[in-house]
Amino acid sequence: PYFVRGSLRNDGEVSMIIKTIEPLSETRARTADTLRIKITADDMPDDFYGHLQSELKKYPGNLTVLLDLRTHDEEALLRVRSVKVSMEPALAGRINEMSGGRAWVVQ
Repeated sequence: PYFVRGSLRNDGEVSMIIKTIEPLSETRARTADTLRIKITADDMPDDFYGHLQSELKKYPGNLTVLLDLRTHDEEALLRVRSVKVSMEPALAGRINEMSGGRAWVVQ
């Protein structure tokens, strides 16, 4: 998907004059102020959260990190105060890899 910026023209037929085209993922990364990480917390190893914090510190930036924790019967949304990050595809990949596919980045 793409984010298209431009203006409409109606000369009897509607057309669009395109000024910019940008991948939607880049638009979201540029305009976001938070990075949300969804975590299926059931049976997540205790050391995952320490490893996650260490990994987040490798990508310093301006985004506030939110942990969206879910179990089979509970939900919690936690804000991480100790670190702010930049959204890098490598970070999203590492989070998913470290969690065995039970945590992923959502913006």
